[in-house]
Amino acid sequence: MPRLDSRWLPSGLVFVALLVVGCSGDSAPAGVVVNGKLLHNGLPLKDPGNPGTLVIELYPATAGAATEEIPAESFGATYNYTNGAFTVPGPGGNGIQPGKYKVVVRYWEIYDEESPDKFNNAFTLENTKIVRDFGGAEVVIDLAKPEG
Repeated sequence: MPRLDSRWLPSGLVFVALLVVGCSGDSAPAGVVVNGKLLHNGLPLKDPGNPGTLVIELYPATAGAATEEIPAESFGATYNYTNGAFTVPGPGGNGIQPGKYKVVVRYWEIYDEESPDKFNNAFTLENTKIVRDFGGAEVVIDLAKPEG
């Protein structure tokens, strides 16, 4: 039976370790946690209080066939009524893939999904004109100028 030459053992282990490290990386691009401001006429939206609600969602811009009834994957945001800042943490807080997204904003002072929101449904998935590139830098959106 052939014997293992111990001179090659340390370098062989280093080679195997480098091979494992080199092949174990996740090839998916890193996600970004989106930070921005959502304003209306330069001011933060006021807190609608209870029973009101504000919904901010990002949908991939390629979700052209998606509708409220047949939605694409979306990412929800948290909103700070004091300064208008919003954050989209992404699944598990790991961010979202950089790229273009449609921004959906629904705002009811008295929540009733069957009735138009404060902006007359201008920013629903079917109607929104807000499309922005999210890639790490803060994005400012003013609903009075939805196309930028």
